[in-house]
Amino acid sequence: MQTKIGDLINNAQNGHRKTNDAIRMANYNEQYSRKMNIRIFGLPNQQSRELKTTFIETIKKLTDIDVANEEIIAIHSLPTRSPDKPNPVIVKMRNTESKSNIMKHGKLLLEKQLKLADDITKNNLGLMNRARENSHVDKVWYFNGAVYAKAAGKKRVRIDIFDNLSEKVLTAPLEVFQTR
Repeated sequence: MQTKIGDLINNAQNGHRKTNDAIRMANYNEQYSRKMNIRIFGLPNQQSRELKTTFIETIKKLTDIDVANEEIIAIHSLPTRSPDKPNPVIVKMRNTESKSNIMKHGKLLLEKQLKLADDITKNNLGLMNRARENSHVDKVWYFNGAVYAKAAGKKRVRIDIFDNLSEKVLTAPLEVFQTR
C-alpha cells in the first residue's frame, strides 16, 4: 500500500514538473515570436490602411528615422478600455536592427507623448509585476526576450515565471566594484 501511494506521489510530482516545463517553454516560444514587435501608445487612431503610413510619417517627423515600408511586416491597433485615448498599436518589424533603431529613440518619442514598449507576454508581464512587489528586488527589467532582477549589492539574475524570486535574487553573487 505504501509503495502504491509513493508511486502516485512521484507520478503527480513528475506530472507537475512536466506541466511547468511545458508552460515555461510555451512562454519562451511566445516571447520569441514577439521579438520583432513594438507596442506603441499615443499614435492617433487611424483606419488600418492608413496606420502604416501614419506610423512611418510620425517616426520620420519626430526622430528623422526613415522607416521603409518593407521593414514593417504587419501593423494593427489593439482594443482599448478608454474611449478618450488612442488605441495601442502593434508593429511587427522585419528584423531586430529596424526595431532597435526605433526603440533607441524611446525617450525622445515619450517627450512627444508617444510611448514605445516591447511586446511582452502576459506571463512575463506578471513576472515583472511580482518582482516589483517583492521587497528583496530593487530593479526589474525586460531585455531581449528575458526578464532580469537585481537586489541591492547583488549581480543581476535572469528570472523565470516559476522562480522563487526572493531566493533567486538573494542567492545571486555579490556585485564587485572595480576601482581604477
